[in-house]
Amino acid sequence: MKHYRFSMIAIVSIFLFVSCATDKEIAVQPEPEIIQPAPTPEPEPEPKPEPAVKAQDSSEDVVASFGAVTITRKKYDETKCEIEKVVANLNRITSEQNYKEWLEVLSDEYKKVYSQPSVLQSSSESLPIKGIRLNNLQDYFTYVFVPSRQKIRVDSIEFLSPSKVNVIMNDGKSDRQLLVYKIEKIKNLWKLVP
Repeated sequence: MKHYRFSMIAIVSIFLFVSCATDKEIAVQPEPEIIQPAPTPEPEPEPKPEPAVKAQDSSEDVVASFGAVTITRKKYDETKCEIEKVVANLNRITSEQNYKEWLEVLSDEYKKVYSQPSVLQSSSESLPIKGIRLNNLQDYFTYVFVPSRQKIRVDSIEFLSPSKVNVIMNDGKSDRQLLVYKIEKIKNLWKLVP
């Protein structure tokens, strides 16, 4: 038993001596980076005849093209500024519920479409308040347009043609983009179109 105790004391002493005598720092190896293999390039699809939209910074860079007509970043910015003024006017008209002024901002096609009995009926059925029957364009303005177009802003525009744009507003709650208006320049004036 004495021999066993002596062996244990010797082993512990040697271990303590070796561990105390070492003044090397232990290098901690960083975790290896995971390197993803480079993705194999996929063949580019054939370009569609739709407008090509590019995110560019230069004012002369093309952001959309329609055949021989191109929309530059500068033209995009100018058009967006014009549309912001139109939307600000629509916001004012809507908040004042000014039907006569609203009519001046509508294209003839818009008036025709939203005066159709079938459109008025389907709009009546989708109203949150049941029992309201839309009979004409003024009813549409009062019960559909005014409640749904409060405080609209222009976050971006999308050219559909050189003279027609979609007005886009970002929904802050869900990060969705909402199409709030279609506007077309007709006889040098921006008008709502269906």
